[in-house]
Amino acid sequence: MKSNKKKLKNKKITEEAKNKIDSPIKSGARGPFEFDNSGFAYYCCQTAGITIPETIKEQSEGGKLIEKPEEGDLLFFDKIGKGMITDVGVCIGDGKMIIAPENGKMVKEAEYVNNTYWKNKFKFAKRYW
Repeated sequence: MKSNKKKLKNKKITEEAKNKIDSPIKSGARGPFEFDNSGFAYYCCQTAGITIPETIKEQSEGGKLIEKPEEGDLLFFDKIGKGMITDVGVCIGDGKMIIAPENGKMVKEAEYVNNTYWKNKFKFAKRYW
């Protein structure tokens, strides 16, 4: 069973991710009003008092590998199919995530379990809290 402190941290990550839906996505941005992909995960974790690496490569290499993602876990994807991590989202539960998928778009909620696009690109989940 998770400690109350850890539960609060994963809830804070999830709440912050939800609060940033419709924020603009801009290369190199780390928040609080614009984000790039890894910057979004970095910002959401920082607001919960959790320090994670800034780059997607380092984010994907750290943390604890998780088989069944929960709220606040980070989800990693390979959109181009070349064996490298290209995207990271914040799990919000029920097979859904919040993600900053492309420059010029907005942070959005997406399904990663029942959505064929994301399901086929999902590689693994990591936990930092």
